[in-house]
Amino acid sequence: DWIGDLTTAFNHGVEQLRPKERIRETFGKCGDPRIVASMISDDAASAERVDRRIVTVFFSDIAGFTSISEELAPGAIVNLLNNYFSAVTAPIRASNGIVDKYMGDGVMAFWSPPFSEGDSHAASACRAALAQQDAVEQLNKELPNILGLRRGTPVLSVRMGLATGEAIVGTMGSATSKTFTVMGDTVNLASRLEGANKIYGTKI
Repeated sequence: DWIGDLTTAFNHGVEQLRPKERIRETFGKCGDPRIVASMISDDAASAERVDRRIVTVFFSDIAGFTSISEELAPGAIVNLLNNYFSAVTAPIRASNGIVDKYMGDGVMAFWSPPFSEGDSHAASACRAALAQQDAVEQLNKELPNILGLRRGTPVLSVRMGLATGEAIVGTMGSATSKTFTVMGDTVNLASRLEGANKIYGTKI
């Protein structure tokens, strides 16, 4: 009867959802969950689209991290970075930003429609940068316990650069390996502004 057909259809739908949910949960830790969700959706072709958009790009780097890492055991370095990335990633995602990649101790992120509404992404990125600086201050207080050090605990100081402008946004890469990213002069400018902090003694 129609109730039996409806029940069968519902159960079949649930069975199809479970693998997708596991994929989204697992690979959402390796990339932004929203991008993973779009790639495994029924409209996955839209995730392959490349557009030119106004975006805000963010770069950050821990000052003197090479010197810090030379004083720590490999396990302590990984523990430090994992806690650091957790602290700074949360404000980015909370403000609808996308973490593009981790590069050593560096972070690249961007804010772009449709994930960030309208023209609000520049302000969202700035607020996220301020929140990250607060998170780093709190992390510095917790580092002695995290690293198990009573003395000689490193103090993290993070430099950040932000730029808003036009960029190409979309899924790029080879036939076997692709990533959702941004490219263009705005990306280069954000990276250079992060480096300019060294000259001016600033953090953002």
